[in-house]
Amino acid sequence: MRKVLVVKNRSQLDVGRFLAQFRESLGPQAPDFQSDVLDSLAEVPQWFAKHASPSLAFVDWGQESRKAVDPKHLEQALNGMRTLDPHLSLILLTEAMPESQETMHWLDRGATGLLARDFTPGQVTDALAEILGRKLAVERPRHARVPGHHKVILRAASLEQGVVSETLNIGTGGLFARTIPEGAKTGDRVDFELHLTTGIGGNDTQIEVPAAVRRVNEESGVGLPKGQILRGSGFIVWIRRTPAAGLAEGLGLQFDHLDDDARKTLDHFIMAHRVRAFIPLS
Repeated sequence: MRKVLVVKNRSQLDVGRFLAQFRESLGPQAPDFQSDVLDSLAEVPQWFAKHASPSLAFVDWGQESRKAVDPKHLEQALNGMRTLDPHLSLILLTEAMPESQETMHWLDRGATGLLARDFTPGQVTDALAEILGRKLAVERPRHARVPGHHKVILRAASLEQGVVSETLNIGTGGLFARTIPEGAKTGDRVDFELHLTTGIGGNDTQIEVPAAVRRVNEESGVGLPKGQILRGSGFIVWIRRTPAAGLAEGLGLQFDHLDDDARKTLDHFIMAHRVRAFIPLS
């Protein structure tokens, strides 16, 4: 089952009708998908804070949305979604296909493509259908993740000594460590010590916590961790020994044990940082 996110963006988009057309356009081999529907862009950061990235996201940008929403808010939402998942397909839905200059504007700001929302199956271009079909065919991560460089120490019976490395991303279910310890193999049980920093990219600089992040913290009762150390154990589920397709070498660690306090801290850390991806840096 693939997750599809639809953001109505204050429009009267008939989501059921649109999704039926979309499913038909992909043909009989299209995978099953489940849709979540949001009324406005303001709901997007909170949704991404609590869910793994969808396989595909549609955002309405028809006349109703254009009248009600500042384009800068749309740019901010696209940037946040793209930050959290560079491979996410983001499709803007328009009344009719815009001029090429506007199309390029939105492609430059993170959209994968634009599509007339009242399209017929035959109007979906072969190129767009291929992209969408391929994206939906790929299983998305089942756990919410955030990119970030954080210190991690790994210890295992197969290793002569502990290995100090850095994470490239952390999720509620595991982490990716940029290291391949000599003797490590898939299936090894590993004890880890994860040193969390406060910045979204692992930056220790103390910065003002944005309002959206504060709301998440107030709801959860936990603030952003400051230099906290989480300890637990897990299993090596894959090893990439050489860089491939732009992906760094390293290993994937699936968490097996975290105590309740560490789990709570990690969950809120990831939630707050996924929200922060939608906050402009300037």
